[in-house]
Amino acid sequence: MPIRKKKKRKIHVSNDIIIVIVHGLSELCIVKYVKSVLRINIKAISKNNGRESIQIEGLPAYLKSIAELKNFKTCKQQLGIEKQSQLHVFTFMDIDDVHDVSIKGNYCAGCISGISDLWYQKNIVPIFSNENLEDVVKDIGMEGPSNSKQKKDFYTKVFPIIHDKNECQNKLNDLKIFREKINNCNLSNLDKLLDLCFTFAEKQKLK
Repeated sequence: MPIRKKKKRKIHVSNDIIIVIVHGLSELCIVKYVKSVLRINIKAISKNNGRESIQIEGLPAYLKSIAELKNFKTCKQQLGIEKQSQLHVFTFMDIDDVHDVSIKGNYCAGCISGISDLWYQKNIVPIFSNENLEDVVKDIGMEGPSNSKQKKDFYTKVFPIIHDKNECQNKLNDLKIFREKINNCNLSNLDKLLDLCFTFAEKQKLK
């Protein structure tokens, strides 16, 4: 009697996706860097490729204008998710340009003002830099840009897009150190995004 081979147990691959709406070019560089190092399903959304900034006070209108997030049906078709719970949206913003104190307070407390009617409101996690990303960078011991003209060169150099898979392994250590420093920084809650990204990377290994 022939021996039957056991069928391999199917591992269900998650269709979860992380979407990050970024304030500007600096934040965009960090998100692209994390994506390239961890090789995870993350999509950065910016205004004019980061050349123009997205403000916290303008988030309600901007969030409603994102084509891929128009409604769940569109989201399902374009992003490949099956359930709303697979959608993880982050807004990565500076708070130094917010004029309304209550809007700033709400944002830092984890609530974006003016989006109560947004269908994916519960999927959004606001990430803040207090007062801006440069303050956060300096607080964790990095020598940040001294003026706005140096921003692009600084962030593209410190957070480059990694194309070589072998180099990803080398950069993984740097990213882990960055994550640890952010975890101990009181000026930002960027650790929430980084923690989920690392969770995604761990799940990726099971594919």
